[in-house]
Amino acid sequence: MGASVMRRMVHPPGMEALVARVAAATGFHGLCGFDWVQDAESGRIMLLEFHPRTPSGFGWGRYAGVDVPAALRDVINDQPLIARAPLPQADFQHAPLCCYFPAHVWFALRRQWQDLKYWLPGANAVSWRNIPVDDPRVLFGFLPAVGRRLVRACRSGL
Repeated sequence: MGASVMRRMVHPPGMEALVARVAAATGFHGLCGFDWVQDAESGRIMLLEFHPRTPSGFGWGRYAGVDVPAALRDVINDQPLIARAPLPQADFQHAPLCCYFPAHVWFALRRQWQDLKYWLPGANAVSWRNIPVDDPRVLFGFLPAVGRRLVRACRSGL
């Protein structure tokens, strides 16, 4: 295991109950994240870690039918959170993959070349949306390292 490089939005049965138990046990109220695994056979969800801070992928809530800005407004204004129904499970099957930049690119270049397809137009992924185009130094500082990696890979026969 390691850091996330890609995510898919899901809404497994039992997740709401797990979140409610964590909230009741900790008294936490606000944006947070969870690391969890789901048993493939039983479907049981097991909590690995609770993060009482804004998760890095909070901006991707829109792909799960969640209005994160509205929820933030409610928290800041100490308003009751409006219960918003997530997307039906069937729609999650078509939800795009959410790829982190630059972590996912590094993962693809180092371990799994076929994952570079998620950075191409037409892929069912939201890769380009989190590239820091507002800070060209970060983006262009990354490109030479990618070029060097590609050259090494081509020389070694991929």
